[in-house]
Amino acid sequence: MRYRRFGRTDWQVSEIGMGTWALGGGEWGQQDDRDSIATLYKVLELGCNFIDTARAYGNGRSEQVIAKALKEWSGKRPYLATKIPPLLPGDWPPSPYDTVDQRFPESHVRDQLERSLRALDTD
Repeated sequence: MRYRRFGRTDWQVSEIGMGTWALGGGEWGQQDDRDSIATLYKVLELGCNFIDTARAYGNGRSEQVIAKALKEWSGKRPYLATKIPPLLPGDWPPSPYDTVDQRFPESHVRDQLERSLRALDTD
């Protein structure tokens, strides 16, 4: 596995990350959490240290499965990235006339971030 410096931090992040949309189930069909956790462990064993998720993946289920897996993981903790859905529906990609304050007001971002941190069981 190759790693790169993440922005201006000292983090060495794997060039390959694991996307976890399917872990949430939903449009991907029924998912067995044991299979999902085994998959997470395998990618971590192979050196992947970046896991991408979102609150929208299975209405938070993907984040919960990741938390369950990491609770038992004895290796180095991976870097986690999650995404926050906009407060108001709209076009995607967003219109250049949308403002951040309209789609992502501070109180909404704070609330969604706290929900993700709880679901991921991390700070």
